[in-house]
Amino acid sequence: MIRVALVGVALVGDQPLVRPGPATSIATEDDLEPAGKAGDSREGCEGREGR
Repeated sequence: MIRVALVGVALVGDQPLVRPGPATSIATEDDLEPAGKAGDSREGCEGREGR
């Protein structure tokens, strides 16, 4: 079996009704996974320093 490295994708956008669409698309890919959601860039960067 071939192991695939997963790439985490953070969804950042100010339209909460729009974010589920891309999240669903990302979740259907074998090598991508939703890594988090945020309403703006500041919220998206919180807790990400040093990673």
